[in-house]
Amino acid sequence: MERVEVVGMGVGNADLPQSLLKLMEGADILAGGRRLLEGMRGFGGKRLVIESPVSVILEKIRDAAGSGKRVVVLADGDPGFFGIAISQ
Repeated sequence: MERVEVVGMGVGNADLPQSLLKLMEGADILAGGRRLLEGMRGFGGKRLVIESPVSVILEKIRDAAGSGKRVVVLADGDPGFFGIAISQ
């Protein structure tokens, strides 16, 4: 099983380190809100829009990671502080 990477985007991808941009570009699947995904125009893989109910998207993320896909979740702000990284 691949691990799921969660990236706190802040204002957008312009202020992200090159290492995180490379991580996102190498993903098989990017998951995130519509605004964050729209900012990743050069990404050619599958996109999952995180919307309600979140449990459905989390299951898709688990399934993808469980099948060996590289999944990166894009999140606003600090994803570990009351954010998507603490969702189960």
